[in-house]
Amino acid sequence: MKNFKEVIHADLAGHDSLIEERRLMWLADLLLYMGVDVDALMDNELDRIRTLLIENKIEIVFYQTMLACKVFYDGILVGEWLGPQYNLKEDDSGLFYEITLEAWSLDEEDLDE
Repeated sequence: MKNFKEVIHADLAGHDSLIEERRLMWLADLLLYMGVDVDALMDNELDRIRTLLIENKIEIVFYQTMLACKVFYDGILVGEWLGPQYNLKEDDSGLFYEITLEAWSLDEEDLDE
């Protein structure tokens, strides 16, 4: 199992896009390990992306309000991006969020089984 943990500092506003960027990078890496042509996904319309995922037996469930997601392969949970944890901090320049991002996924070898 691969664990991912990162702590980032962000302004009080506009941090969702930063979290989304990290989540998409993690998701792209996981799909790549699963043998999905990530470039082909990015270059297609949403309907074609859905078809490619279905053809590869992959289901991605997004929980937008929590900024989390789960990835299933053939009905088996193979990875999960947990919702971010926020900690309000203050330094000399003012208030900011310390955001902890966590995820896990099966190792590439486990995905091959």
